Amino acid sequence: MVEERLSKKKLEILLDNLKGKAIGHPTLEQHRTPGWIASDIVWIARQLHIIENRKVLDLGSGVGILCIASVLAGASRCISVEIDPESISLQIENIKSSETETRIDVIRGDARVPPLRRGCCDLAIMNPPFGTVRKGTDLEFLKSALSLCPTSLSLHLKNEKSREFISREMKKIGKEAKVLKTYKMELKQIFEYHKSKIRRIDVDLYVVV
Repeated sequence: MVEERLSKKKLEILLDNLKGKAIGHPTLEQHRTPGWIASDIVWIARQLHIIENRKVLDLGSGVGILCIASVLAGASRCISVEIDPESISLQIENIKSSETETRIDVIRGDARVPPLRRGCCDLAIMNPPFGTVRKGTDLEFLKSALSLCPTSLSLHLKNEKSREFISREMKKIGKEAKVLKTYKMELKQIFEYHKSKIRRIDVDLYVVV
């Protein structure tokens, strides 16, 4: 059931108030999805009529921002897959504080080989690692998601080479990738090697069907 009384702005505020990690794990590229982007993504999913009363999958779910956003925007359930135990602990706290625990299943596992069966969900909504530490990780997450559900909304770094590459790789598996929107995402200084407190990057939101 869609949460009719929860406006997009109220959802953004709720998401921004959830707990997050102070220090990220560098090899996992743990970047929190800002509340305004998460709320916008699920609102787009509502406009496309692909989220209401559907089962959502989030691979590499971190502290649960997109899973919580999904069920509050009308998804019937969300399966959350995360490998980092600290993130899972924070995610469980966030799920309880947002009163979404009856609709979110949290699984500890590798998002690239999740312990789930094909067809377990209707839609994947993800902010995967961008592949700046380990090249190709974002594509591994995307392919993994599409092996489990038919449609994906996924964030990836914006550049022409990446757009051509994702489009080409999706065609190889019989899928079509389309950029719906580009966001200016702020990444906070959560790794020791970051030189600035806030770094701004352009990210594309893809729909893959």
